[in-house]
This record gives sequence, C-alpha cells and structure tokens, in this order.
Amino acid sequence: MRTCRCKTYSNSCSKRFCLLLAILLCVLVPGTGCEPKRPEVSGSVSQATDYSKLSDTQTLHLQLYFLSSKGYYLTTEMRTVRVEQGMSWAEKAVRELLRGPKKGDAKHCLPPGTKIEKVVVANRLANVYLGGAFDALSLEDEFAARAAITNTLCAFQDIDYVGVYGGSGYPELAVPAAMSRSTDTLGERLSSLQAKHKDGGGVNEWLDLPLYFMDTRGMLLLPEVRRCRTASSNLADVVVQELMKGPSDPARQQPVLSETVKLLSRPVETVNADGTRTVTLDFSGVPYRDLYTVKGYEALPYAAIVYSITSCMPGVDSVVFRINGKPVTNLGKTDAGQAGRAARSLFGDYEGTSVTLYFPNEEMDALLPVERALRAPEANPGMECMRGLIIGPLEPEDDRAWPVIPSSVTESDVLSVRLHDDLAIVDVTSRFAKACRDAAPSLEEESVLVYSIVNTMTDLPGVKRVRFLVEGKTVDTLGGAISTRGALMRNAGVIEKRPE
Repeated sequence: MRTCRCKTYSNSCSKRFCLLLAILLCVLVPGTGCEPKRPEVSGSVSQATDYSKLSDTQTLHLQLYFLSSKGYYLTTEMRTVRVEQGMSWAEKAVRELLRGPKKGDAKHCLPPGTKIEKVVVANRLANVYLGGAFDALSLEDEFAARAAITNTLCAFQDIDYVGVYGGSGYPELAVPAAMSRSTDTLGERLSSLQAKHKDGGGVNEWLDLPLYFMDTRGMLLLPEVRRCRTASSNLADVVVQELMKGPSDPARQQPVLSETVKLLSRPVETVNADGTRTVTLDFSGVPYRDLYTVKGYEALPYAAIVYSITSCMPGVDSVVFRINGKPVTNLGKTDAGQAGRAARSLFGDYEGTSVTLYFPNEEMDALLPVERALRAPEANPGMECMRGLIIGPLEPEDDRAWPVIPSSVTESDVLSVRLHDDLAIVDVTSRFAKACRDAAPSLEEESVLVYSIVNTMTDLPGVKRVRFLVEGKTVDTLGGAISTRGALMRNAGVIEKRPE
C-alpha cells in the first residue's frame, strides 16, 4: 500500500484550462458528462427527500425468456422488479426465471426445486451455478433452460456470455460453457449440437473459450472469453495452448502458465468409476515456473487451469496434474486428495469479480481507471469500492496511479453506501469531510478527489448519480469549492483517454 507520495505541479496551462472547463461544465450544467448506456432502471427523488432514509434497492426492468406452451421455442415476458442489497442484477434475473411466467402462453424453464447456488459476473461473462431439480431435466428441457438463462442475462449491457454449471451431463451439451445470445430456434440449435456430437466435433471450428487468468495482484481468478479456431480435436490441448499465450490484456490479468513449461504428452481424458470425467495433464515443470505468484496463493495457477478446462469442457469434472510423469496432489496449500483429482469446487474461493476504481495521476490533472478484483459474489460492491479508494493503488496495479483519499481517513469513516434506483448515496463522517477540506487546497485536487468517487460509483450497474451525505445530512461541499448540494453525475472529461 502506498500511503504517501510527493505531488508535483508541473501542469501546462492548457491542461489546467481543459480541466477547469470540464469541472465548470459538470457543476453548472448537470448531466453534461458522457454517460454509458446502462440496463434500464427507474425512479427519482425530489429535493425534499430525506436521503438518509431511502431504501437500498433498485428498480429493474427485465426481459425474461420462458419456454412457450405452444411449441419448442422461447417466448419473452417483461417484468419490473426490485433488487435489494446483497443480490446482483444477474442473480435476481435468474431467480425471476425460477419463479416462472405470469402469462398463460409460457411455462417454466427452471423447474421448482432448482437450487441457485451462486451467480458470478466478471469480464462480460456470467457463471450460473445450479443444482437440485435442474440436475434431473430431460435433454430438451435442460437445453431450453440454458438458452433461456443465456438470452435473459445477455440483455444486460455488461454480459455477453453465460456459463451454466449443473445438469445431467448430457454429452450433447458438453460444449464450451460460454454461450451467447441467439435468435435461432431451440430445435435448430439443439439439432446442430447433436449432429456435432455425432460427428465427434471437428478441427478448425470456431469456439468461444472461457479462459481463466490471475488478477493483477495474483490473488483471484478472472475470466477472458477468447474466440479461437481449434487446431486440434483434443480440446484440452487447445485450452492449454491458449493459456500459454497469456491474457489478452496484461494490464488487467497475469499469465498462469510459463512459456518455459511444456506438455510432455497430449492431454488424456478418462472416465472414472463414478461416471465423472477427468483430464490428465503432464507438464515438464511447475506450470507457473518463473511467473509472479503471491505467497500462500501458489494454488491459483492450478485453479486457473482447472477452471479453464472445466469451463471449455463441461463434461469434464476434474483435472489431474503430473510433472515429469509424477502425480501432484499438493497444489500449493490445496490438497487434491490421494487421487489428485482437482475439481472446480476445490477452488471456489478464488473465483473473482471486478470493479473499476479511479485514481489520479501524479500531476493531479486526470483520473486513471484501475481494475480491481473482488471475491465473488460481492454483497456490497459500493462499500467495497470506497474501501478500495481508501486503501489506494496496490502493487502491481498501474504505477502511475496515486492515492486520492486523505491518509487520515479510515474505512470506519464511510458510514454507508446505498444504491437507490440510479442514485448512489455515500454517507461519510464529519472527520472524512474535514480531511477532504484540509487535503484539497486547489480546485484541481478537489476535483480528482470528488470525481474519483463519483466516477467509481457510476461504473456500478444502473448508477448514474451520486449524492454525498455527512452523517446523514446534505452538505454544501466536501472540499470547499465543488457543490455537493445536488447529485453529481459522471465526469468523463477528467478520465485519461486510453490510446487506440
């Protein structure tokens, strides 16, 4: 943690002028900041509202997909629901699917008795873990349920792919779990899968492969869905070769397989006595040799391989690791048992989601977006974002990023972060406000301090505005210059533009 760095003020006049112009536009003309489109929310509050008493809920308009009662195809139903703290939009949508349709021309896709274990969204991929009655569906009904979940969740702006885990293990459905939204009929899609399974798949086929890499700190797993042409009928081999290439964005994720380590033989898939399937990988050395790993998290690279294999090959339950032909049962501090079969469930605590935090650069004239992984699922992402801003930039995140919250502020100075429809309500202590006044002598410094919070909060789903409270009461300003009497909107003008 970096708690103190000397600031330099070698800003050019043009930089200062552009920054001041952006600040004035946001203060004088509400809503001038560039706002990305968000899943639709509704609701507004008046100036006379007691913000300290607003509920921590958001209104969400869903387009749900159900199985038609008139044939084997999906039909839609619009529904308005309230999402309470502790539940993601994606999980709420799946739970609404479980409740079933309200229209007479549709029927359940998820049968009563389906258990929703968790829903994790990260890097445009939603993983839905199901059990219970979902494990006893027929092939046709299970595929319809998977398609309904996928089409429903892919309506969200931050989700392009959906992986559904659970089910009866039909070999026809043992394809890469990253499904995307489709307008094809259920019958056409299922027939295509059945024909592909009958033919044994094929070489030179394009697939969306969910691959897992370490976050920048080497403490959690984050996915990357990669469009790949399979150069081999051995899909496990394709997955390992893609992992060896490393993540597409090294600024956000770290490799999990060293380029100096090779497979000694092609991966072998076997059927266990209990009917589950295992892939065996034999490496020439420790998979992450010469790579950055955090002490105590040495199992993370193994977990990334297991997650990648079981995501791309849903029919596979576990991975056995060998190094130079010898079995490996201790994966870091994780014991894979005598058989060495490392299942996905063995590493459930490593699955992460991510948020974007905004920190200033050294010159204090721009905000830098920094991706930070959180353990999933996260019950209060708004509070976690404030904790992240207070902690400051961490190694090895963007080295240009500087702390923005005064060092005297602690996590206890953030009383609450509540999301009410499109409004984030950040309630802080009077000590927090005083520290901001004392530490922000210039308009530029106050701007990056205030908008680091505002821009971070408006990156959360559905949030467009931020209201600051000090111990439950509205205040004129945090630092002395920028008005906080009204709700502040996103200020895109102070965010550093990434090179194309």
